[in-house]
Order: sequence, then C-alpha cells, then structure tokens
Amino acid sequence: MLDLSRLASNCFAFFISLIFYSALLHGQDVADSLTMFDFDGKFDVNSVRADGAEASLVPKNGNQALVVESSNAQGGIYIVLKCSEALNLNSYHHVKVDVTNLTDQPAQLVFQVGSPRDGMEAWQMQIVADFEPGESKTIANPITTTPWVFSKPTEIVGMRAAPGQPKTDLKRINQVSLSFGYRNARQKFSIDNVRATNPVRLVSPEGYLPFVDKFGQYKHAHWLGKTLSQDDLRQQARELAANPGPSNLSKFGGWKDGPKFEATGFFRPQKHAGVWWLVDPEGNLFWSHGVGVVSTSSATTSITDRENYFASLPEVDSQYRNFFGTADGAAHGYYKGRGERKTFNFTGANLLRKYGNDWAQHFNDVTHARLRSWGMNTLGVASAASLFREQKTPYVQTVWVPDTEKIAATNGYWGPFHDVFHPSFRKSVKESLAKCLDSANDPWCIGYFIENELSWGGDTSLSMGTLASPADQTAKQVFIDDLKEKYGTIKKLNESWGTKHDTWQALLESKEKPDVKKARQDLMAFDRKIVETYFSTVYNEIKATAPNNMYMGCRLA
Repeated sequence: MLDLSRLASNCFAFFISLIFYSALLHGQDVADSLTMFDFDGKFDVNSVRADGAEASLVPKNGNQALVVESSNAQGGIYIVLKCSEALNLNSYHHVKVDVTNLTDQPAQLVFQVGSPRDGMEAWQMQIVADFEPGESKTIANPITTTPWVFSKPTEIVGMRAAPGQPKTDLKRINQVSLSFGYRNARQKFSIDNVRATNPVRLVSPEGYLPFVDKFGQYKHAHWLGKTLSQDDLRQQARELAANPGPSNLSKFGGWKDGPKFEATGFFRPQKHAGVWWLVDPEGNLFWSHGVGVVSTSSATTSITDRENYFASLPEVDSQYRNFFGTADGAAHGYYKGRGERKTFNFTGANLLRKYGNDWAQHFNDVTHARLRSWGMNTLGVASAASLFREQKTPYVQTVWVPDTEKIAATNGYWGPFHDVFHPSFRKSVKESLAKCLDSANDPWCIGYFIENELSWGGDTSLSMGTLASPADQTAKQVFIDDLKEKYGTIKKLNESWGTKHDTWQALLESKEKPDVKKARQDLMAFDRKIVETYFSTVYNEIKATAPNNMYMGCRLA
C-alpha cells in the first residue's frame, strides 16, 4: 500500500533541498564545450602514440576521423593522444568522444582522461564502454564526482569520490588514452570529436558541512526509501515479511523443478545439455546469484580528521559505544601511512535502533530471509562467518595469503606479488586454510576462492619485476637457474637478449631490465611458471584440506 503521507513528506523535503541549493548556485561564463581533438585541419597522425595498434586518418562527413585498429590480439593495446598544450578543464563535468565499432564483432574500449598519478586515480579517471557490432555512440567520462563543484577550494578527506570535487588536478590535462578491452580478436574503431563539455555548476560550500545524517546517509538530498526515522527502519522489516521470494528453489537455492542429478551431498560442476552448471548437494541445477561483503563488521567509516562531516554522532559512552572502534593500515588514499584512526559503524548502530540488544541475531535471520526474498542464493566474498555457520544460505570461502616474501620490484594495486618459490608462500597458504576448517567439507560451502584482485600485470610484468629485484630474491635465483639450463653459457644469453653480462653472478646481482622484445619468450615463460606455481600450490593445499569442496580459483581484477 502506498504511504501517501510519507511520499508527500519526501517530496516536500526534496523541494526544500532544491530551494536551498538553488540559493547557493553561482553563475559562470563558460563555453558549452571545449574541443580537445577533432582530427581535422593540420592534425598530425604521427603524434598518436600506439602500442599494439595502428592509427590513420579517414574522411568523414567532409572532415576527418581517427581510425585505430589492433595489429594483434594480444598484450596491452592502447593509443595516447597528446595535447599540443595542457588544457584547463576545471569548468567541465564530462570529457566525451564519438566512437564507432567498425567490426562485425562485439568490442570494448577503456577511455581515460589525463595522466593519472597512481592506480586509484587511474580507476577514477577512466570509463569502460561496450559496443555491439557496427554500433556508434558517445562515451561520456565524468571528470568531476558531481555535476556541481564548490565555488572555492574545499577539502573533503578520506573519500575516493567526495561530492563537489574534481577527480584529479584538472588545470593541466595533457592527454587522453584509449585501450582495447577485448583481446581475443582484432578490433577497429573510428574516433572523433574529443571534447570537454557540460559546464559544472558552482555551489558555495557555506552550510554544506556536516553532510552525513544520524543514520549515515547523505544529508542534503531526499529520495524514495530514504530512512528518515527509527519508524522507517521498522517499516522496512514488515515489508520484507510480505515477500518471501521464489517458491521453486530447493533448500540450497537450486532449481527444485528442473532436471535431477546424483545427490553427492556437496556442490559440484556438472555438464548438462552441453553446458557446464553447478549442481547443489541434493542434485539440483544451481545458478549462483549472490552478493559479497554481507557483514556488519565491514561497515565502519573513519571519523578521525572528519568529525565535522557528521551531523549527529552518538556519545562514546552511550548505548552505541560498541560501534566506535579503531582501524589502521589503509592501502590507499588519505589514511595511508597515518597510523591508527577512530571509526564508527553506522550499520551496527542502525541495527540496534531497529531491533534492540539482540540485533546481531536479528541481522542474521533477516539477512537470510532478505536474500531469499530477492531471489539470491549465495553469500559472497568477505561475508560474516556467523551467517555461514547457520547453514541457511550457501556461501563461498576465501583463503587469504598474508605474511609472505614478496617479489620486491613487482608493482600492483595492492602491493608487490608473492614470491611463490619462497617457503613462506606454501606455509602461509597452510596457515590460512587452518583458520577455515569449520567450512572444510561443509555441504553449504560451495567452494574456496584464493585471494582477491591479484596484480598480474602484462604477460612479462612479473618476470621483469623479478629481474629488477635483489640477488637474494628466491624467484630471481630460480629464474636464472632456468636460463642457465636453457642457454648453458652467459654468452649465449647475451647474444639472445642483446645484453652484456660478464657472468651469471653478474646477472643475478644486476637490476637492469632487458629489452622486452628480445627477451620476450623467456620472460613470458617465467611469468607462466610463477602463475602455474601459484595456482598449483594453492590447489594442492586446498584439496588436501577440503577435498569435497570446489576450488574456485581467484577473483580477477
């Protein structure tokens, strides 16, 4: 039943917020668009930096467009368009480009603006676009987090994408780049009219802080379903009870009315009608549909240096005291290297408001019911172990591998890669599995993932990092032993690689990287050896611990 009084209240509040923000807006005299590249006139196609691709100019509607075509189906295929002079894009919300897929195959482009300083900035400054065969469309890459920005510098720290902020320094943008997302076939695109457009609105920061309400929501906007009171929290629970979810799912969430297979008591793969499926422990076909990080403990937000962001944090010695905590070890951003910081868990606090002191058990009960209501049947990565133990929803377990020797000179978003040849790697895998024994051979455990978003790099990244590492790096010693076995003498290696090492020991002590083109086959072979050693070690250890549960591999970035 539609609650008209609440809907009217929401609409009125939204109307008031619009009036509030309209009063804060300031006009600005900015051109509607700023052309970055249109490929007409005197554009020099030789200025395009390409790797694994070829660029050319072709006629288009009386003008010219840039056509880029992959020259192979492997490796990092990208083009970089350098601006003749750095551009100030501070006044714009989007950089857009018109693209046509010139093939009869699906295609993908990754469009990035600027020269990002690190992985986080690169992630924020790019957008991925998929294309049907022959499809033409405009890619719009937002370079500010919101269509409005503050009229004067306003620092909002500890957020990946703070409202009213540019995603990078937009005053000196010197390039855009495009990389080909699919690598299994040749790709060909027409690219035209790269421009900055959609002028941003300027908003005064006066009165903006605090911008987080007592429930942990954005304060300066209202939307249908926003929690406005503790009564709203309780109403959501009543709505869930009226929607129990699909009736054709088995106890484990399999297809109860579908084909039947052997009931082995555990999840397993099964080929049916030429297609691989999962089969649940009762022998039903199973399509895993779930969500990760189903937990209350992962919902903390940092409050150190951000105390003025929150409109109504409880007192530390109140009934909400258990939701205050500390954290350290941030991998990226403002808190990296800053030591311990204070945190608050809005999710836990809201659950206490909703259910009272036995909120933790209510959370578990409602979560299982909610997943079923939504047609979901899987608890994904980093979900709460307390949910697993109740054996009501199938789950996947994750094996984390901390405290290992790393290949010193490798780079990755989460840090250097494991030295899989060092004894610490297998030892850490064993120790991590020992912490997961309650899920080993549990029929509700679909299987085990190994780690998350590993930084493999390109097809020679790990081996190049190995060669640039110190002489006592175990992986480097293994690599050079492989090269000794293949070439016999350092002279033959030098002839193949174009290097000038006097001895094998000199190569071991050197941190010089070889010419990738000349050494590619050897580099790729050792990259493969690292990858295969990683996965074979993990597979063998998982199967020794949990032989009845599936090995799921790793989640790829």
